[in-house]
Amino acid sequence: MKSSASKRVADFERHVADPTARQRNHEQVVNEYYELVNETCQSFWGPTHHFSVYAGQETPAEAAEHTERILVDRGGFGPGMRLLDIGCGVGGPAFTVARHSGAHVTGLDMVPSRVETARSGAAERGLAPMTSFEVGDAMKLPYPRGHFDGAYTIEALCHVPDKRQAHREAARVLRPGAPWLGYDWILRDSASAADIERYAEPICRLHGLSHLSTLGQIREDLETSGYTVEELYEATELGSLEENWIQLDRFTRAVPHEQLPARLNLLVRGAEALVAGARAQVFGIMFWLAKAPG
Repeated sequence: MKSSASKRVADFERHVADPTARQRNHEQVVNEYYELVNETCQSFWGPTHHFSVYAGQETPAEAAEHTERILVDRGGFGPGMRLLDIGCGVGGPAFTVARHSGAHVTGLDMVPSRVETARSGAAERGLAPMTSFEVGDAMKLPYPRGHFDGAYTIEALCHVPDKRQAHREAARVLRPGAPWLGYDWILRDSASAADIERYAEPICRLHGLSHLSTLGQIREDLETSGYTVEELYEATELGSLEENWIQLDRFTRAVPHEQLPARLNLLVRGAEALVAGARAQVFGIMFWLAKAPG
């Protein structure tokens, strides 16, 4: 008989096998994925679960904070502003943004256990007055029109099946002209159908993603949603991403796969897919800065 963890991994992999079903049942898939990998991600990477740009010889934690500060500076975030973090995870980026900007950050995430962890982390750091964390869906934001002075998302919209709807919802809750920043996973525009099948589909399947957008698709989604796009490019223009792939490669080689527990085996295979996609120049990270319509 399979262990409980092994059965949950098997159930997840069955649910993500078909791309159409994966998109249709995205809320279930996202919750299943993070319930499986959340504990391991926190053990290895702490409260920040995103790839970072490196300017030199920083530690991973220093590079993560450096990347998050870039968003603060590019967005012009400052004291007195109300900011929205869409897909906040366990809160690491929101902690940095609140400390660095002096703004209040509302974090929204679809996974209840991650929201609870973010709330606890904020309290432990003395950041509860500057942050709040809530469960919600990027495609149905639970806030009134024009409520926020700025918003950002870090490696989260890749999970959203209707990304254009997420952009429209962000535009609705932002005041006119407010900054909307994104740092997210992308499919390179040059990817062929064979590249997508070989590299992108395993990334999406193993990480519970709906699909990956190209830079061209992201620009179209932003402009169609009424934004003025001011910056849109691969994150390599902000710094080096190479150290991320080195770290992931090291992580995947640490223990023979057959000796790994089911949940860790899933995470390792997902890391291998990311490294393969990055090395093949099919998968990447991008950055955008746009201004809300109005």
